Amino acid sequence: MTAGPGRTSSVLLLLTAVGLLAGAAVADPAGRLLLVAAALWLTVLAGRDLLLAPVLDARAEGLRVVDGWHRIQVAWSQVDRVRLVTDRRAPLVELDLGDRLVVLSRRRLGRPPQEIVDQLTTLWTAGRV
Repeated sequence: MTAGPGRTSSVLLLLTAVGLLAGAAVADPAGRLLLVAAALWLTVLAGRDLLLAPVLDARAEGLRVVDGWHRIQVAWSQVDRVRLVTDRRAPLVELDLGDRLVVLSRRRLGRPPQEIVDQLTTLWTAGRV
């Protein structure tokens, strides 16, 4: 099972960044600075999504997940907990990897978090036996 934002999402981030840069051309100096900074941030996010895809890759032998800019690979025996949490009414996937806690949103996963948790729980239960 793999999960991650689709290419469409990343392309939309890049197009939004281009739109912000176009708006910066007519903005005052303070607005220009803010628009350029926002465009840069969106470009970085889109680049991360494109370069480090997929965000989550779960197989019978273990789990690979992208946490920020780092790709982590762990065996199912190293996974302490997989659960669905709600933060500000948005469901999130929480992976407790012992020494690291990874929290993934629907945007990062590209699919509903409940669906991901159900599939991960099935693989995790089978992988611990």
